[in-house]
Amino acid sequence: MKNRFPVIALKKDAERRFRAGQDSGHPWVYSNEIQTPFPAKCDGGELVELRDSHGNVIAYGYFNTHSLIAFRTLIRADVPRTPHSSRSSSSKDSAPKEVTSHVSKDLIQPGETEESLVFGLLVGRLRKAWKMREVLGHSGTSFRWVFAEADDLPGLIVDRYLFENQKSQAIVFQLNTAGVDRWASWQGGQFYLKVIETVWEKISADLVAAGQHNSRRIDFKNTTVILRQDSGARAREGLKEIDVSQTVLQLGQVSSVAALSDVWIDVDQAAFTVDLIGGQKTGFFLDQRESVRWLCQVLTNQPQAGAKDFSVLDLCPYVGQWSVQIAKALKGRVSATLLDVSEDALERAAENLKRVEARKVEIIKGDALSLDESLGEKVPEQLSEKIKNKSFDIVVADPPAFIKSRKDLGPGKAAYASLFGQAISKVKSGGFIVASSCSGLLTEEDFSDALFKGQAKADRTVRWFYRGGHATDHPILAQFPEGKYLKTWIGLVN
Repeated sequence: MKNRFPVIALKKDAERRFRAGQDSGHPWVYSNEIQTPFPAKCDGGELVELRDSHGNVIAYGYFNTHSLIAFRTLIRADVPRTPHSSRSSSSKDSAPKEVTSHVSKDLIQPGETEESLVFGLLVGRLRKAWKMREVLGHSGTSFRWVFAEADDLPGLIVDRYLFENQKSQAIVFQLNTAGVDRWASWQGGQFYLKVIETVWEKISADLVAAGQHNSRRIDFKNTTVILRQDSGARAREGLKEIDVSQTVLQLGQVSSVAALSDVWIDVDQAAFTVDLIGGQKTGFFLDQRESVRWLCQVLTNQPQAGAKDFSVLDLCPYVGQWSVQIAKALKGRVSATLLDVSEDALERAAENLKRVEARKVEIIKGDALSLDESLGEKVPEQLSEKIKNKSFDIVVADPPAFIKSRKDLGPGKAAYASLFGQAISKVKSGGFIVASSCSGLLTEEDFSDALFKGQAKADRTVRWFYRGGHATDHPILAQFPEGKYLKTWIGLVN
């Protein structure tokens, strides 16, 4: 019998890692773990059948010869079978089946297309992911709806941005791998729009059934849908970056594509102006939400919280998430100094701080690493005057990733230690330090070592009392440590 999909097979010594329990094996297969030759005429991102060295089907996923990660799992087989085992001959359902976990041996029906299978898979998993975030209390604000492998959709990020008016929203898909990128061309480029419309109909029906249709339901016509195919990670998949202005699938209530560069979203009851077509990632960093919230709660419990102004130095603030939420929690009793290399980000952060009526906002365009004279360069005069000889009640060091590949490990670790040292040196005695890294290749041990070197260089003692990571809308799989990247520590400086 002719195989429905191209077939690849694991080498025997690679099976244990992949099949470590029915659900708990690693979702990736590297190119050197696959028997050669690879299937002929297998396009990048095409759905393939994965077999073990004995010929049993163990998974379906997409295959990419251009990537070291050659196979990414979409569906695991629940029943090992030989290449000649029979399938059910039952007729195909009229609508695509929702797929949330395993493939049963009769799931892929004779005649069913790859497009139909993927459609059902996406609808099922997007709906499941929403329900999990809803249980965790995220659905009333902006949140990460899909977190790639952690939601069994490798390479796919979906962020939901609730607009400030609470009556409209944007759903942004970030397509980072060949498989999920390939689907974007289906149905005349409208595949993801059709998927999310179907999912939203089901979510809305669930809300109606729960009696919540008046207060929480957003009509799909008020939903902006955007594909982001512009991340740097795409190069490792052999993919080109695509101008986001060309991949807006539905405007919703937004007047034009250009207007998407300046929209107001709600993040935990605070308003932020963001750029959904040119901003970093999908427009905002949602992974720090719970660490930010935790610090704000601590600050509001301070005896002097209602009687003094707090000074904040925010290094690499992007649109000012930390400073804005701190100012909101302290009812505007904040003087914020923001340092970033991006003028656009600084202007947005300042505008966001005005919304929460911060007492004073000062923005400085510059590189936070340039505060460290030991790196061989003189501290710019502007930074020296405004920052060098000052201290602050709260200092936040939440930089972009300094380590994007293994070759960056050495200089990246040194950069973190330098930044953290400068940040700690600017904290008043008894003040708070926030130190963070979003570099997945930086281990927790290396992060701790960078903090130790930083505080030693600053000649200060820090007692770290909070160690966090990404928010609960960014779940983690124990068998997939690559999915854990964010490290955030908060401490008191003596």
